[in-house]
Amino acid sequence: MKRKFLWLPLLLAVTLLCSSCSNLFKRESETTGTNAIEVPTQDILGKWYCADAGVVIELKDDHTFDYYGLVADDYAYALPITQGSFILSDVTVTLPLEGDFDLKIIYDATNDVFGVDGLELSFSRVDILPTKLGTADPAKFKGIWYSEDSQRVYDLHEDGTVDVYSIKAGYYTYDLTESATYTVSDSIIQIKFEGSENVTELIYNNNKNSLSNTYNIQFARVEQLPTEHPVVPFPDYSKLDCSSVITLGVYTGRELTAHATSNAILDIFDSYCSANKDKKPVAITEDRAAQYGDRVVIDYTGYLDGVAFTGGSATNQIVNLITNSGYIPGFAEGVIGHKMGETFDVPVTFPENYGSKDLAGKAVIFTMKLHTIYDLSLTDEEIKSYTKEEYTTYQQLLDYYIEAYREQEIWDLLQKEVTYTNLPLEYYNYFYQYYRDYYHSYAFSQGVTYETFLSKAGLTEVTLMEETKKLALPYIIAQAIYKTENLTWDEEQYNKLLDQYVKDAMDYFKYSEEDAKKFVLENEGDNLNSTVVREIVSTWLLKNNT
Repeated sequence: MKRKFLWLPLLLAVTLLCSSCSNLFKRESETTGTNAIEVPTQDILGKWYCADAGVVIELKDDHTFDYYGLVADDYAYALPITQGSFILSDVTVTLPLEGDFDLKIIYDATNDVFGVDGLELSFSRVDILPTKLGTADPAKFKGIWYSEDSQRVYDLHEDGTVDVYSIKAGYYTYDLTESATYTVSDSIIQIKFEGSENVTELIYNNNKNSLSNTYNIQFARVEQLPTEHPVVPFPDYSKLDCSSVITLGVYTGRELTAHATSNAILDIFDSYCSANKDKKPVAITEDRAAQYGDRVVIDYTGYLDGVAFTGGSATNQIVNLITNSGYIPGFAEGVIGHKMGETFDVPVTFPENYGSKDLAGKAVIFTMKLHTIYDLSLTDEEIKSYTKEEYTTYQQLLDYYIEAYREQEIWDLLQKEVTYTNLPLEYYNYFYQYYRDYYHSYAFSQGVTYETFLSKAGLTEVTLMEETKKLALPYIIAQAIYKTENLTWDEEQYNKLLDQYVKDAMDYFKYSEEDAKKFVLENEGDNLNSTVVREIVSTWLLKNNT
C-alpha cells in the first residue's frame, strides 16, 4: 500500500527535487499561456480527493478553498483545516499553503480530474468531505507503540505520562529514554518533555485503533518494550594482561625499508597541489635518470610472444616509481635508470592469480618511452604558507612525514608477525560492537536486513570479529611492549593529547572548555590513556629500529 502524506507541500517539494519523471499531464507550455483554453470557474468547483497524497481540497464559488490533510489509511482528518483563496489562470489553479508554498494543480477537462505537473498524482471528484476524528481516549490508546520509520517507541500510560525510547538504527534497542507528559486535544496527543518548549504531536484514530505522527508515519502496537542497547566502553588496556594473550615477533633492531622518504615526497607534493590548484607539475631540468620515488609520464605497449595484447597499452600515463605503484611487480621499477626521451623494454611476469587467465603467470615485454620526470620539490615559503607556519621549512614537514611512514611500517610488521589464539572478547569487543552498530545503521538506511548486508559484503559474524580483532591489536601490542620494556609514563605527552581531545569536544559538541574536559575524562579516559601508551611505545620503537 502506498503511504499517504499529510502535508502535500512536503511531498511535492521533495519529489520535484529528486525526480525528473515524465509528466502525467500536458506540459505547461501546452496547457497554459495565451493559447490555452480558459476553464470557467464553475467547472472546477467542488470537492477533490487525492488518495495517494492523502489530501482533500474543496474549491468554493467565492474563490476560497479548504484543504484537508487526511490521517493514514482513513478518509478523516485531525489537524486544523487550511483555508485560503485560490487563483484560476487558464487551466491552472494555484492554492497558497503554509510556509509560502503554492500548490499548483492543472485541470483536465476531458477526464474531469486535476493533476500535479511532473508528478503522478491526480485529484478526483468526491461528494463527501472527510470527517473529523473523535476525541482520543487514553483507555484505548494506552500501550506500547513502535515505528521503525521514526525510530521511536512510545509507551503511553492512561495517567497522562509517557515513556519515549529512541531506537538504535537496525535494532529494537534504545540508546536514550525520556519521560514526558501528554495532554489530549480532540484526536491529537500532545507530548511535552520537561525543560523543553517543543511539543511532539501524535494522532490517535478511534476508527482504526491506530496511531501516527503529523507526517503520517504510522506506529504499530507491540507487546514488548525495547531493551537497552549494549554500551561497550573502550578497554583500559593497562588493566588487561596483554602480554599473556599474544606472542610478539621481533620488535627491535629491525632494518626498515628506504621507502619512507619517497612516499613522503609524493604525499607532500600531492597534498600541496590539491590545496593549491595553480601549482602545476613540471619536468626536472637536470640531466639525470629516473630513480626510485620519481613520478614520471610514459607510453607503453605490452607484448606477449611478440604480439601486443588487449589492454596492455597506454599513452601519457602517470606512474609513481615505488613498490606499491599499483602496477604488477617490476613494471614501475623498470623505468628506473632511464632518461627522458629514451625508449626501452621492460620484461615482467604477471602474477599467477592475475585477473586475466590469458596473462596470469605469463612473461611479457613492455616497450616504454619515458617522456617526463616530474620535479616534486617545494620551497620553504610554499610549505610555510601551506601549513600556516606550523612548519617553516620543507625539511621539517618532510621529516614529520618520514617519521609517520617509518612508524606505520613498524606497526605493520608487528601486526603481521604477532600470533594469538582465542583472544578474549573484552580485548576487542569495543571495536566489534562499533562496527556491528555501523553496519546495522547502514543496512537500515538501505532498507535491507543486517544479515542481508553482511552477505552482500562477503562478511559473516565470524569474519567481522576477526577483522575487528585487528583494530585492537595495536593497543594490545603497545601495552605488552610498554610492560615488557618497563617504559615510563610521559605526563607532558598525556597533557598534550588531552588538550587535543578537549579541543575536539569543544568543536564538535560546542562545549565550554570546562565541560569538554569533564566529558573527555568521563567518557574517553581509557581511550586517552591507551593512546598515550601507544605513542610512548611508538617513540621507543623508532629509536630501536633503523
